[in-house]
Amino acid sequence: MKYPLLTSLFLLWTAASCHSPQEKQGSTDEKLFREYCLMNATETYDFALPGSLTVEDLQGNPVRIDSLAKEDKLILRIRGSFCEDCVLAEIKQINNLKDCSHIAIIATYDNLRVLKIAVEKYGIKVPVYHLTNGAGQELFSRNDKKGIPYLFLLRHQTLQCESTFFPSKLFPDFSASYYETMTGYLAREDKKHTLFTFTDKDLGTVERGKTYEVEFDYRNTTDSLLVIHDVRHSCDCVVPQWKNAPLRKGESGKLTVRFTPKGHGYSMQSVMVYHNQSRYPSRLTIRAEAK
Repeated sequence: MKYPLLTSLFLLWTAASCHSPQEKQGSTDEKLFREYCLMNATETYDFALPGSLTVEDLQGNPVRIDSLAKEDKLILRIRGSFCEDCVLAEIKQINNLKDCSHIAIIATYDNLRVLKIAVEKYGIKVPVYHLTNGAGQELFSRNDKKGIPYLFLLRHQTLQCESTFFPSKLFPDFSASYYETMTGYLAREDKKHTLFTFTDKDLGTVERGKTYEVEFDYRNTTDSLLVIHDVRHSCDCVVPQWKNAPLRKGESGKLTVRFTPKGHGYSMQSVMVYHNQSRYPSRLTIRAEAK
């Protein structure tokens, strides 16, 4: 499900190109529509964010991107220099959604005080995070240079930013379709296969070369047997241990991960747990700052 809406927009643009030359030259609206569809279908730029990238909440507290994205999120990107009417149009779209719990805003303004004024002015109802000038700006610069707000899907597993969409106040129906598609996808996350009590552990500051143990509890809440048939890890600095005996309904188990940081600085390690109750693995993460 990478570009469902963008593909549709491009197909509509292609269909529009079947008009006669006279019709194409005589319709400004059609020309705008084509340019809009072409930009969204072919000029989008996907990129990945480093887990150590830090933004600020409205209280000025630092928040790492990997903490913000503990699940897939739809992100609206705005800047103080963007078209104000365009920003306001997207805020209205979001505020009119029945469920905006999967949406957040990453904004860049002159400072946090100016951003707070904008949040109050626009009546923003979703979480807003401030990306200060110079902090990872190069990652967003290619899309930012268009000067209008845009949206993208932030994947929590890879921190990949994809399905980028540039809305236009001239075509609000397409924006509404994008929101419907993305929020519908995010709301359909398979809650019944939630296996672990928690999936993310931040160890804070740790000592390089020292081994730390993290226990992840899991429980079988279904009527069928639960079998963990494979556990894969991101590097040899993590060693998972678990019992592969099947669990009946209501039975619990523990998966222990031994983590030995080998280098200095920030580290985020993943453990993928494959089991018979879902075709998707459960992802466990351990984060730490090694000194």
